[in-house]
Amino acid sequence: MVFTRRERVEEGEDSKKAIIREMKEEINQIIKIKRFNCIIENIFNDENKYFHEIGIYYNIDIPKIWSGVINEKENEMEFEYKWINLTELKYIEVFPNVVIDIVNGNKKQKHYIINNN
Repeated sequence: MVFTRRERVEEGEDSKKAIIREMKEEINQIIKIKRFNCIIENIFNDENKYFHEIGIYYNIDIPKIWSGVINEKENEMEFEYKWINLTELKYIEVFPNVVIDIVNGNKKQKHYIINNN
């Protein structure tokens, strides 16, 4: 599963605890972290605002893959969670784009800097 939404770390929470909490909150799954994958620094503009986002990515084990879709609305934004085959990933808008290559095993670095500013 690739999240196409930005999840947030709460104050005082480390990144591992954050992903475990978010997966429980958003898709009701208790996951196990297998290993650290990489860090992506994503520098971009959105609606004329400058952002420097730092994403920490892990490979995880998840106990159950479900069919169908989980929809959620938060702050007037709608989100959709669903499982997809890796072959379908190229048809989905993912930011930053390098995530697609990482998930498919085409990139193996531990630190990426993406500057779309």
